[in-house]
Amino acid sequence: MSYWSELFAALSRDADNLDTCDTFGNTANNGVDTSCDARGTPGIRDPAAGVSTDVTQVSTRPPAPDPRQTAGFDPTVAGVTGASEGFLAGDAGDFAEVVFCDFETRNTGGCDLTKVGAWRYAADPATEVICFGYRVEGDDRFWTPDKALSFPLVAFAANPARRFACFAGFEPVVWQLIMVERHGLPPIPTERWIDVRAVCSYLALPRKLEKVLPVLGLPVAKDVAGQRFIKSLSRPNRKGAYPEITPAILRRALDYNRSDLRALEALYNALRGV
Repeated sequence: MSYWSELFAALSRDADNLDTCDTFGNTANNGVDTSCDARGTPGIRDPAAGVSTDVTQVSTRPPAPDPRQTAGFDPTVAGVTGASEGFLAGDAGDFAEVVFCDFETRNTGGCDLTKVGAWRYAADPATEVICFGYRVEGDDRFWTPDKALSFPLVAFAANPARRFACFAGFEPVVWQLIMVERHGLPPIPTERWIDVRAVCSYLALPRKLEKVLPVLGLPVAKDVAGQRFIKSLSRPNRKGAYPEITPAILRRALDYNRSDLRALEALYNALRGV
């Protein structure tokens, strides 16, 4: 496993504690989650699994420094650029353009992302992708469920020279459980994902997109109103009906998604010193 793979796995281990994903549903039936609280899904990590209660097995010796980490994160380098370059570059060296990506999803069955976590939320049958935006070489592209195995997204996903940048670990989970398992797109291995929020965590920067952008003085802002709009699509009305995804609603979702893609790209470039 490459260094980036190890790093991503370590920083993304607690997937149930995501706090920056854009979309989540509210529980129905007077607040009781009846749709996904007991679902067993392959690949869902149990936080208690593999944890030993024998304190005598826990070593107090500090781990030996990883020479690759030392090379990637020079503590003598001032500012953000040098410290984050190892995270964003990884071990591969000659990757093609990064694909900046972001999902907009909703759940129409009462499964609440903030209560069950990304894996159970994405595995719930009532969770659906509204759109998947991806930005490559300054060009915004969008995938919607009606496009199925459309080019060039399939080509990007299948190309081992392409890396996918996201903010937090939500996108890799949704890609695997919905895009791959439901829609048949190629899987994207862990080592090809770049979690920009993990980089922010390492650098002690805010872990929310709307907070880290002004801290770094970037000329883009989080569309907070758009975020509230997307969340509203997972809330039923008084009759229990969920909003229909009309062309107008889809256009608003795409506009919000586009703003997040550009914010992600700006943040990525700032952390790399571009």
